[in-house]
Amino acid sequence: MLPEAAPTVDSAQLAQAWQVLITAGVPLRLPRAAAPAGFDDGAVCAALGTILAHPTPPHGRERDALVAWLGALRDHFPSRSALVVTLAPAEFDKLRGDMDRGRYVKLRRIALAHLARLV
Repeated sequence: MLPEAAPTVDSAQLAQAWQVLITAGVPLRLPRAAAPAGFDDGAVCAALGTILAHPTPPHGRERDALVAWLGALRDHFPSRSALVVTLAPAEFDKLRGDMDRGRYVKLRRIALAHLARLV
């Protein structure tokens, strides 16, 4: 039996997935003043899966913002992170890579402020 091929992700799907995560608090843009409270765990899980399934993993500022958001969610909202964070600690560390510690702390604080408004 042949292994199942990984699903392909086009640029429109990737852009939509990033928009879902930004709405859920990933600190890539300023939050909207009229943003609704809360987010849909299922949509966030699907968006995260889409981004992580892409052949090119997130890098640069997108990776940094995503890692900081995942860290804030995992550490401060454990009941929600069980629904959203599907990464094992080793996978999280691999995604984090050589990210600058100061940048991580700064983005994590921003992500935490976004999450506090949403969760």
